[in-house]
Amino acid sequence: MNYKQLRDDTLRLLNQYSVAGEEVSEAYNNQADYLKRLPSLLDDGQMLIATTVRPITELMEMKPYSATRMGSWLRFALPEDFYRLSGRGLAVVQGGDCFRSHEYQLFGGAGLLVPESLFGSVVLEYFRYPYLFGSEPEDKVEADNTPDTHPLLAYYAAAHLAMHDDSFLYAALLNEFEARLERLRQPAVAQRMSVRDCYGGLDYEG
Repeated sequence: MNYKQLRDDTLRLLNQYSVAGEEVSEAYNNQADYLKRLPSLLDDGQMLIATTVRPITELMEMKPYSATRMGSWLRFALPEDFYRLSGRGLAVVQGGDCFRSHEYQLFGGAGLLVPESLFGSVVLEYFRYPYLFGSEPEDKVEADNTPDTHPLLAYYAAAHLAMHDDSFLYAALLNEFEARLERLRQPAVAQRMSVRDCYGGLDYEG
């Protein structure tokens, strides 16, 4: 969904989109104030969803030439959009083998130490922050994350716009947002593949 669609859906939830079939003018009542507040509320909703029930997966190929050598380890800068590690380990292709490795250390909150002996090809899988609309988004700018998260943003924004004017509507919209948020939770899925243990011993199935 793009920003215009989310804006219009939010106004519809507040019964602020149209009167007698005509779109409500920005000059009417507090319509302009609603429109100015909308981008930050939609961004707040995107951030909440991406850092709770529906993290956004990103991949970064780790090139040794971009790292700083620290003894037998290589220190890589974490991406600017880094939120947290996925927990699935590094995807490593080495000598014809493909495996996951947990042989790494977070360093100083902004770096990752990886043993040089792992290279090959190493890909970091991590969760990132969402791309935000910003304060003055274009109508066609798309919301981030998966499509099933997008309709929730209108409920979140509408609830907070109604907070001070209509406590019943605020509670109803927020409850609907939270119910839909809960349904987004994904069940745990097991993935079987070779994993190298942190002591450099025999591989085991994880």
